Amino acid sequence: MANDTVNPPTSPAILILEDTSARACVLAAKLNALLAYTYGESGGAFRNMNDHLQDEYMWSCADMASELKALVAKIDTHVSAAPLQQLNPQS
Repeated sequence: MANDTVNPPTSPAILILEDTSARACVLAAKLNALLAYTYGESGGAFRNMNDHLQDEYMWSCADMASELKALVAKIDTHVSAAPLQQLNPQS
């Protein structure tokens, strides 16, 4: 017998949250990997880099951190603004 259960359509709010969350996770992983190179044992190699390259490296990290902060704010805004039923249509 076929399963007649139909999945409810995914709301636009959930799609936005999923996309934004996925981007934030990827960005956090990349930033974590980049920053791991700047301290501890591997930090020595970083500090031996040309000053200009160190500045550009950290500038890239700062850009990622700013974007990550904006993504988290976007997620927070959507979670705060959306009714619980819209975020969790199975309830």
